[in-house]
Amino acid sequence: MMLPSVFLTPRGACPIIVATVLASLCLSVPAFAQVANAVVTGSVTDAQGGLLPGVTITVTNAESGVVRTIVTQTEGRYRLGGVPPGRYNLTAELPGFANVEVKDITLTIGLEYTKDITMGLQGVQESITVTGGPPVVETTRSEVAAVVTREQIETLPTGDRVALRLSLLLPGVAIDTTRAKRNAVNLGAGISTSSTTYLVDGLSNATAISGEQRHDVPAAAIREFLVHTSQVPAQYGQRAGGVVSIATKSGTNKFHGETFDFYRNKVLNTLDKFQEEEHSVKPDYSRHQFGFALGGPIVKNRLHYFGTFERTREHDFFTVSTGKPEFYKQFEGTFEGGSYTNISFIRGDYQVGGTQNLFYRYMNQHTNFFCSGCGVPGINSTFSNNDNLIPRDMHALGHTWVLSSRVLNEFYVMRGTASDRTYLSKDYAPARYQQVTTIPASMGGGQVIGSTRYVFPTFIWGQSQCLPPCLAGAGTHTDFTEAQETLSITTGTHTYKFGGSIQIFPTHEWAAGNVFGTWTFGQDQYFNPADPNFSFASLKGATQFQASFPNLEREMRSHSYAAYVTDEWKPASNLTL
Repeated sequence: MMLPSVFLTPRGACPIIVATVLASLCLSVPAFAQVANAVVTGSVTDAQGGLLPGVTITVTNAESGVVRTIVTQTEGRYRLGGVPPGRYNLTAELPGFANVEVKDITLTIGLEYTKDITMGLQGVQESITVTGGPPVVETTRSEVAAVVTREQIETLPTGDRVALRLSLLLPGVAIDTTRAKRNAVNLGAGISTSSTTYLVDGLSNATAISGEQRHDVPAAAIREFLVHTSQVPAQYGQRAGGVVSIATKSGTNKFHGETFDFYRNKVLNTLDKFQEEEHSVKPDYSRHQFGFALGGPIVKNRLHYFGTFERTREHDFFTVSTGKPEFYKQFEGTFEGGSYTNISFIRGDYQVGGTQNLFYRYMNQHTNFFCSGCGVPGINSTFSNNDNLIPRDMHALGHTWVLSSRVLNEFYVMRGTASDRTYLSKDYAPARYQQVTTIPASMGGGQVIGSTRYVFPTFIWGQSQCLPPCLAGAGTHTDFTEAQETLSITTGTHTYKFGGSIQIFPTHEWAAGNVFGTWTFGQDQYFNPADPNFSFASLKGATQFQASFPNLEREMRSHSYAAYVTDEWKPASNLTL
């Protein structure tokens, strides 16, 4: 059961009653206990069913050798939280009793793995070995959720190596194809992309404004991910839709790596009915994605690393087709757009003594879309839109500390940045319009390149860009800071959790002025600035002229603070309240 949450907004403290209602009904506070770990729990008895206190329970990661140890309480119960996903072996030891070893326990994100152990006298048996594994039915969950495993990520085909697309293995999931710049999913019938909560290692991975996925985690760096489609636990909060929680890979005691190179062209593409009306042949297309991953030990059983890098270059093409070749033939045709993306990922894990674990993770992503929006919906010329640069990075640090057999403390912090900026497309902007023009001080000052924009019923031409220090680049920039703290105390059949979180996501937004202006015409007519016989003064039928200056800037603050207390009561082995 969860006790009321109290949170503060940037403008002051809300009354406790209001906070409780909002936390319970709207779930608008930051997610609690989001960390992508598992729990190992159970009880230990002797052959006659008597509870055994003081039993040493050791859980060892079979891949990295990292060890976690706990001692059963007076009631013979044990609970080991904050265990990262992976394959483990469990050992139970008590003087006078035969050791019990449970091998090949597979722990996944958010799993509560229950293993009750029966120990016999040492004189009868020296040791007992059994085989573990995940339960066929997860009885501690009520939500609709499933884990996409590492094996599925490695073996199931996707057209672009975006592991998130494997969410389609679950019912009620759809891919958002309207936002080409970001990979996002819709979870649950009728739910928009902005309603999905995105997490990486338990920390937020969503943009501050639209709520889409902020970073694309490379497939080689994902161990597994959990997808909630409905009945999402209240601990996740934030949004009304589903949850995608990714657990990243870490190094093991063995050096391991991979290289990959994927290439695709138009041969396997096909035209739909609408494209067939515009094209007699398939437009050119190529996609080249390559990279590598490497991981291993620095100090066996204690310090490990894992890293990966991938680059994707997509040569996509767009068509300008106005339907008025007598006026705009010189601008029509098929032109190259596309994008490139570089993604870097590195993670280090360190076991500090026998009671503390530390991890650090860094991700960096640069994506550049060339002539973004050109050719859409066929009337935008090559000189009508800008290149779009989206740089992102994120640092994350996590610390797990077993203070005693009853007390566990978990602390996680994240710091990142994300920008979305536009620049004049130098590949398509005519050379004469790449010359710098100085803006008068009365209009805000600074410098600009580009031209006046001309909008006709079936054709658009013209674009501009304000140069630094006029603007650092039209678009947005967000700094992301998040911290979570959870203290878990187990006493008998109760597990209490005390925690809180803070999210500070300020967004700075630039809106460049339109000092050259935009002319709108009510009729199509001949237009060709490259023709020496053409004159802008000859254009007829103008219906509107718009211009704006100076540039506009604003800062949008998004600060959230939250605290919570929970009591998980397990009065019986088959009942949790």
